[in-house]
Amino acid sequence: MINKLQLDDFELSYTSEGEGRDVLFLHGFPSNMFFWDDIKNDLKDKLRVTVVEQRGYPLSVIENANITDFNIEFLSKDVEYLIDELNLNRDLIIVG
Repeated sequence: MINKLQLDDFELSYTSEGEGRDVLFLHGFPSNMFFWDDIKNDLKDKLRVTVVEQRGYPLSVIENANITDFNIEFLSKDVEYLIDELNLNRDLIIVG
């Protein structure tokens, strides 16, 4: 199931499945969150696997966005907020 986390000017989409040590998957350009489906399905029985749809991609679209909305500062703050809100604190592994 795709969940939504409200940020200042858009909703950040993510999935989170399983229990145990936390793993967070971040896709790159031009991919999307579904890039990680196979590995997510392999790991979700052993770990808590969270996959995020980065800002500006179809499930986390920003209306009337400017190019400056996609700098590393904003992207990293999105991830930091997600980590805090979901309590991804069980020896978190981040994969990108």
